[in-house]
Amino acid sequence: FRLMTGGEESSMPIVSKTDLDGEPGSKVNVNKLGNLSTSSPSYVIAETDDLEGAEQALSLTEVEITPAEWGTGVRYTKSADEDVTDGLRTKAMLALGNWVAQVEDLAAYTAAIAGTSVIWGGDATSIGNMDVTDVLSLTTLNKAKAKLASDNAPIVMPNGVYVCIMNTFQSYDLFSS
Repeated sequence: FRLMTGGEESSMPIVSKTDLDGEPGSKVNVNKLGNLSTSSPSYVIAETDDLEGAEQALSLTEVEITPAEWGTGVRYTKSADEDVTDGLRTKAMLALGNWVAQVEDLAAYTAAIAGTSVIWGGDATSIGNMDVTDVLSLTTLNKAKAKLASDNAPIVMPNGVYVCIMNTFQSYDLFSS
């Protein structure tokens, strides 16, 4: 993307904003590209055919983001450092790492529950026609993944996977199927 990226004053299609400092509550707007419609007619292209007039319009929406700086720290005394023989500094770094993981997990969970799509298990289409056979299965998870992908839902985990939060009964159903 480096060849298509430039500053705010450039005419490049991707604008790189490196100065996010500002007043607390400052906002950054990011463009999000929607999917092309699959319901449009498909055309078989012959060597002489032209698609002019049959194009689809790009759907762009703007997402507003409020950057925030956050952090925490640990402090220990010189006597504590002398009293602990197995690496107090290492333990402090591990505690900070656990804290960051918890904050990121909470942010991922918050982003995950912000959507409005509902995927039903089994043959259910609403809460009114659910029965005991409508359980979480790999098929249900695949439907959910396809829906997230088709909605251009952001992947909130750094390793590029979606998150599924379930209770112990749903876990039992999933691993029993």
